[in-house]
Amino acid sequence: MSLFRERGYDAVKLEEIAEHAEVSPGTIYTYFKTKNDLLLEIVVDDLKLAIQEVDVLLQGPFGSAHEMLDRIIDCHCDGIEDRVSRDMWRVAVADYIRNPRSVFGTEYENSLTTIDRQFVMFFQRLMRENKLPRTHSARLLAAGLSNQFNMSFIEFIRSETMSLDAMATRLKRLSRLSLIPMSEQRPDPME
Repeated sequence: MSLFRERGYDAVKLEEIAEHAEVSPGTIYTYFKTKNDLLLEIVVDDLKLAIQEVDVLLQGPFGSAHEMLDRIIDCHCDGIEDRVSRDMWRVAVADYIRNPRSVFGTEYENSLTTIDRQFVMFFQRLMRENKLPRTHSARLLAAGLSNQFNMSFIEFIRSETMSLDAMATRLKRLSRLSLIPMSEQRPDPME
């Protein structure tokens, strides 16, 4: 990962990674068939860290729904560029789209599914604690939130200028719409 960040993903060869890690190239190839597999493993590790942080939040006390949603967003946004650069994310997402059934593509998909489940648990807990009407569908609300996360993240990695703070702020603003009870929502002017 440090080599990818220092020199750029495309410039680094697996043999250099082996040398840097003080192992033989064969050892690297035993675990990773391609450099993309190695990159996806790094990405999955980052996702797992965020998932663990959100699990802790979901088990603890809830403040307001808005505060908790902001904290969940922060957990997912805080580490995005600490380890994995924007270019590395671009390569990882593109490889996942090209090879969703690879070993690491499957792990990435499993991480995304776990995040979706966390969103469902978040909305279910809000309903149990009467912070959101029980007439809502936790699964549909979670699907909407997940789509907002994914689209905001894709917009972030495509952009050269969008800051992580700008993405998180935009995501928080958009995701709050998921928490407005249907009776309080204003009519859509496009209808």
